[in-house]
Amino acid sequence: MIFKGDLSRYHPADILMFLSHLNSTGILSVVHSDHAITVSFKDGKLVEAYSERADDKVLRIFLFKKFINEDQLKRLNQLKQETGMSVSLILDELKIEKPPAIREVLESGLKEAILEYFLLESGNFNFTDVVIDVDPEATAFDCQGIALGTATQMDEWREIEKNLFSLESRIYPSPVIADNAELTDLEKTVIGMADHNRSIRNVVQMMPCLSHKGLKVIEGLYKRRLIRLIPPVEAILQQSDEATQDELFTEFKRAFKKIVTTTDTRNKLSALTAFCKNYFEQILIISAKELQILQCKKLTKGKDGTAQQSSPSPPKKQIDQDKGFHAVYKSGISFIGNAYDSPLLKGIIDLPEGGECAIIPVGKHRDTTIMLYVVTAKEQHGLGAFHYLELLSWLFSPSVMKLPDSVLAEETEEGTGSPEAAKAKSPPPAAGKSAILQLVEKIEELPPLPSTVFQILDFLSDPEFSMEGLARLIGRDQSLVANLIKVSNSVLYGGIGDVHSLREALTRLGSRTIKSLVLITSTRTFFPETKSGMGISSRLLWHHSVECGLASQRLATMVRYNDPDEAFVGGILHDIGKLVVLLQLPDKYRQIQTMCKSENVDELEIESEILGFDHSFIGEMLMKKWKMPPHLKECVQLHHRARIVDSDNLLVPIVAYGNCLSHAYSNHAEITRIKHPAETDYLVERLRLTEDQRNTLQKELAESFENNDVFD
Repeated sequence: MIFKGDLSRYHPADILMFLSHLNSTGILSVVHSDHAITVSFKDGKLVEAYSERADDKVLRIFLFKKFINEDQLKRLNQLKQETGMSVSLILDELKIEKPPAIREVLESGLKEAILEYFLLESGNFNFTDVVIDVDPEATAFDCQGIALGTATQMDEWREIEKNLFSLESRIYPSPVIADNAELTDLEKTVIGMADHNRSIRNVVQMMPCLSHKGLKVIEGLYKRRLIRLIPPVEAILQQSDEATQDELFTEFKRAFKKIVTTTDTRNKLSALTAFCKNYFEQILIISAKELQILQCKKLTKGKDGTAQQSSPSPPKKQIDQDKGFHAVYKSGISFIGNAYDSPLLKGIIDLPEGGECAIIPVGKHRDTTIMLYVVTAKEQHGLGAFHYLELLSWLFSPSVMKLPDSVLAEETEEGTGSPEAAKAKSPPPAAGKSAILQLVEKIEELPPLPSTVFQILDFLSDPEFSMEGLARLIGRDQSLVANLIKVSNSVLYGGIGDVHSLREALTRLGSRTIKSLVLITSTRTFFPETKSGMGISSRLLWHHSVECGLASQRLATMVRYNDPDEAFVGGILHDIGKLVVLLQLPDKYRQIQTMCKSENVDELEIESEILGFDHSFIGEMLMKKWKMPPHLKECVQLHHRARIVDSDNLLVPIVAYGNCLSHAYSNHAEITRIKHPAETDYLVERLRLTEDQRNTLQKELAESFENNDVFD
């Protein structure tokens, strides 16, 4: 029997039920564009369903549940690429036993593929009678139960997708996360990926759980205001078509138009206030300067629905005594979340016990900062005023508010960076400011990273990249090809046999490691290799950077950080500011190194004394020029100040301790030894390292440091 047709004309459940009632045995192939799903039947029972995405989910869950390690994951992916077989078939071929826990995950892959099939809105299907070779221990599923359960999930999926605007909406972290927020491992995974500006669709694909569950996790975080969503323009336009008669949407469009067509802060505030006063019981407009509130204007909705205005006395407390306001004031990013007991607003506004609030930094008027605060006594669900207010809040450019002592706010376009980083910076002496400006100009003389690097990194950011396309892209740079083959044959990454081709090297290393090595190989070219004093200092600095990278990578694996290769790159780059000083101010660099060896003085203090700033400051400037991700920039900026980093940020402490380990166990005696044991004690406690783990690290790093010349 051959049964085929257009997916748009049949409900997926009907096709499954039809084949079940006929007691069919064969394979249903579903094709949409270049995406294919296969569903196998045996005597009317569903015995297997496969798609590339579903199989990838199975591997992610295996790794998440610690059924396999990273090396085994790479091996399984390699076998999948070489054979084209599913994970289940590969396990069969390798004669690996499948205990109940493994079988449960494999069955979840079947359910994932069926949901994927149900969510298709177009394409073609074709059923063919063929003999099915079925694992006798495999579960045969009743089609009716699978169809009904998946149809329910599909309906929930569509409803959640509507509430989240679009699966192409970008996820961003919330600027303020409550200290008492209890997060599951999956929720932590989503928040961890929020820093990378990924779409909901991309995050769902990468989560180590079934897509339906992953989407519900994202919805839950969004409802709790622990993440922010920026929908694509198409989603907003689509909703405008669906809500032409909606008064709320009409008011949103009116405010939107006024805000985007003016540059005057007062006009923007007027448009935003006009929108808010129709939907929020209490509004407070605040003018502040240097953490002190100068003026308050309060709008409340009277019983007759009209807005009543008053001007309460400004609070005596400063903004930094309120966590929410302080974060918004310094970051320039709005906070929208659960209403809280604000110490700043007591006696000024009636604070509800529940409900939601928003703090929006409207901008600056003359020398004062304008913020708008709204609060509602009830938590809103669905597409309500808070959703549209959040969209409007993103029209106000997130810029860092200038603080009085911030050098970066005065001398760079990007502001101070993170609030914590602002605390870490002290203004250099007046004599040092000219040196900073000169060195910043010289940074502009340094070559940028090769364009090929950014093309490769952009290519690897696509979860569906092809190994063939990657090989073609990397193949344009023969020196990069040679380096990748050399590294893949090294003790650090080597396998059973030698690698002789780029394709073999890519398969062995994996996408994350390739991304790291591309960055590292490109960065290496900036370190001069002459026989002069500068060349010797350059080699020592490079070897220390590699050792810090290797130590950070091993440490990240030990503390179960989600991306050890990211820690590797952070370690490689952490002292990049020293390279700038070495290249542009070699005499000053030698003077600093001499003083560090002869005097028991902190290196940062010596740099600040001689240069007027330290290497972490100038390194941050270079990271901005190279447009590196924020998390890598923080490793460069804060690896000597890890105490001020948020408790949920492990990357900076990992690199900071990797730096300490390199100094402690380096093979190069010329490297400055660590002088602050108290700092290492803090990092050990922060990373929760046991004595056994520290001893293991020392042994592993001894071997890694011996083989670090592979990156030369």
